[in-house]
Amino acid sequence: MRADRAAELIAKGCAFAGLLCFLLLAGMTVLDVLMRWLFNAPIDAVSEFGGLVTAVSVAATVPMALWGKRGVAVRVLGKAFRRRGQAALELFSHGATLAVLSGIVWQLVRYAQQQAEMNSTTWLSHWPTAPFWWAVTAILALAILVELLVVSDTVRAVRDGQDAFGAGSAAEL
Repeated sequence: MRADRAAELIAKGCAFAGLLCFLLLAGMTVLDVLMRWLFNAPIDAVSEFGGLVTAVSVAATVPMALWGKRGVAVRVLGKAFRRRGQAALELFSHGATLAVLSGIVWQLVRYAQQQAEMNSTTWLSHWPTAPFWWAVTAILALAILVELLVVSDTVRAVRDGQDAFGAGSAAEL
């Protein structure tokens, strides 16, 4: 159960960081609106910063969704199989999630490297964009670790004859 606890800590830590980013963005947006309304002086950096912070915040929700086994799995076929067949399909869906997420992280590594090499910055404020993309990449790499731990937990549950789906498990199609 140590792996399950590690996955939970990673997922909750990422979710908390994402929440803080969303709160920061909300506060900046409120301040921007007030500045526009009261002084006709918008904060130009809010729109630039908002897109980058949103990317980090959205990425931070992925580990929690994976830990809660809330990914998408096709279970229509599972009804045609017995318990072992359903568990195999569940493992297949986790494996597919792992493969797709790994491909996304690989492409994000390439993109973040490109942003760093080009010294890419935001248009008005000239903030470097690479650190934000490296943060997204790191968070999704942690999501891969969480999914690996979920796969391990699912294999263990199947081996021990327990339910492989878990509470609040994947959406049925």
